[in-house]
Amino acid sequence: MKNNKRNEELCAVIGIGMQFPYAKNKEEFWENIKTRKNCIEAIPKDRWDYRDYVSNVEAADYSQYGSFIKELNMFNPLLFNVSPRDAELMDPQLRKLMEVTLSAIDDAGYTKEKMNDTGVFIGNIHCEYSKIASDPMTAGIIAMTAQYDLANKLSNVFDFVGPSLVVNTACSSSLTAIHAAMSSLRNDECRYAVVGGANLQLSPERFIGLKEVGIIGNQEYSAPFGEENGFVLGEGIGVIILKKLTDAQNDHDNIYGVIRSSVCRHMGGKEAFGDIDERVLKSITKETFSRSGISPKSIQLIETGANGVSALDVAEFNCLNEVFTEAKVPTGSVAVSSVKSNYGNIEAASGIAQVVKVLMQMKEHVFVPSINIKNIAPDIERNGPLSVQTEKKEWSKSSTPRRALISTVGAGGNVVQLICEEYIQEQVEESFVYKSDRFVYLISAPEKTSLNKTVECMLEYISDIPLDAKDIAYTLQNGRESYRCRLAFIASTQDEIIKKLQAYLDKDETSIYSGTLKASAKKNVLGTQEVVSLIEQGKVEELAKKWIEGFFIDWEELHSYFGGKRIHIPGLITKKKKYWIESNEKELFELSKVQSLEEFIAQIFGELLKMNVKEMEFDENLQRYGLDSLLSMRAINKMNELFNIEIQPSRIMNLGTINDIVFFLKSECNITFQDIQKLSEDKTSEVENDDVPLDIRDAITDILLKKVINGDISVEKVSEIDELLFS
Repeated sequence: MKNNKRNEELCAVIGIGMQFPYAKNKEEFWENIKTRKNCIEAIPKDRWDYRDYVSNVEAADYSQYGSFIKELNMFNPLLFNVSPRDAELMDPQLRKLMEVTLSAIDDAGYTKEKMNDTGVFIGNIHCEYSKIASDPMTAGIIAMTAQYDLANKLSNVFDFVGPSLVVNTACSSSLTAIHAAMSSLRNDECRYAVVGGANLQLSPERFIGLKEVGIIGNQEYSAPFGEENGFVLGEGIGVIILKKLTDAQNDHDNIYGVIRSSVCRHMGGKEAFGDIDERVLKSITKETFSRSGISPKSIQLIETGANGVSALDVAEFNCLNEVFTEAKVPTGSVAVSSVKSNYGNIEAASGIAQVVKVLMQMKEHVFVPSINIKNIAPDIERNGPLSVQTEKKEWSKSSTPRRALISTVGAGGNVVQLICEEYIQEQVEESFVYKSDRFVYLISAPEKTSLNKTVECMLEYISDIPLDAKDIAYTLQNGRESYRCRLAFIASTQDEIIKKLQAYLDKDETSIYSGTLKASAKKNVLGTQEVVSLIEQGKVEELAKKWIEGFFIDWEELHSYFGGKRIHIPGLITKKKKYWIESNEKELFELSKVQSLEEFIAQIFGELLKMNVKEMEFDENLQRYGLDSLLSMRAINKMNELFNIEIQPSRIMNLGTINDIVFFLKSECNITFQDIQKLSEDKTSEVENDDVPLDIRDAITDILLKKVINGDISVEKVSEIDELLFS
């Protein structure tokens, strides 16, 4: 089949975000791979105790091991405008996807506003969070939206308007997602693609099931290509950002590598379900090379999907070996490895791990080995072009760019293969002379603790690697969100940047500007002409001061003055708290501690959002805390009930802050703080009636309020039904 030009367009990887066992980011992930770290361990007790599910006789056969991400319950919902109430019910896979997506955007040097035209493609197999809920209603609410939310909620949170979908093809899920994303990019359905894989093990059911069918092993390591059954389950959350190569080059993006082509096929029904049909796999591999326009002779590395099931690993290896033999590739010239030797079978996240591992090997010009192979399976062909990589080795330069085949076979028979290629940046001497060599550096975070952590991370990173000072400035100016806690300074060299960051951490702010914007701060704009005038007068410090004060400055317009391009540097390090099913106890009204009408109204919204009033600012838009239309309706009902008034939803729904609502209550309804003091204690001791489980009451109320929003019933009718059901 001849491909049209659109389908031949290459795609560039411009950003990476990851959280894997013993790895909070791609750097730690790569360090684990490079140092041959075995990330398999005993199942943590905070997940489950395997002894609760097996007898003493069965224990020896039951899998007691896997690779697990720490602190799944830690999250910062307000960073994503999610309420603490919703955060508790949100699948931790989605929480982690939000975090790694933000990391990937930071890594690419963009902001979410600049990436509006983005598609989201997420590989996922199972959502098990609902299985650990003790209450059936809570479990049902979680399960109802869990999987499609993994993509759709990401699009909502980051305001992406491209395609948004979840892919489930077992272990090939995230490679299938990459294939779908590349097609979408080539068809101009989106300009950017956030492609991810999410895989967490929250329930013992799959461990028990895989033991029963004899697939899973019971050892503290994963052993692809080995003679024994070395299949172990693992976890991982990863995201890459893709873009058409021509677009990435035109936008001067920092490119990790290139995906030349992808093929996605099913093996059909010639073999038993779950087996590998070598004839079909050979045909798919040949198609992969045909589509890519390159020969197998230019491939130096194959990152396979080998997962420790010996028969399948041997079949995949020997099949690929035959294709390369037919192409007359020299004996032993192609290294073969599997990331699953470090992490176990990370299922839906495997493809992302494969791609990142390959890209990092290309970057550092090294082959890293598969580990834990005591004895290579005897049926693996030893005298062909392919050789299992068991030692670290230099990846030498050849006449073609460094290239790798990435291959995986999903448990259901879905095969995906990619050709990944090193990106060789042309060295172009810059003849343009920029008009300033004093650069403005900007770092911000939602709160002071996060700002300090972000500065520490930045300092550690740039102290170890030589970078162009103007590139650091450009990325911080144009590739980071502007949060309320802000730090700015002027520097000309990397050494000067390091000194000023260290001075800030040492609390020496003599040459540094910092401050925190109030939620009510006006959104002022500093015009380009005024900015240019300050630069030409040598007053770049004034730009730093203005940004600290909250002025918007279009830094992109100043490229001819400061120069620079996007580079990969650390992004935001955020403060987190614990969020888990039924983890936060409900806070009750305490009238004796309420000092104002503002505090009382904040208490109403705090109960609904599951927020402590001390965490709320009265001049902050409540949407920032995750308030939606349904919760707004509940708050209106509660105020109507408490104050014996009839506020029409249309009058109050658009009031953004606590201060706005209080002003409305005072001016339109004549409500005062004295009215609060007169409320009887039994009326205000609780916002909800504990005789009915909170989740059931919430679910029923949500249904009723949706009918109000649709115009089917009145607010008064909801109150009447509420009174009948729950009084």
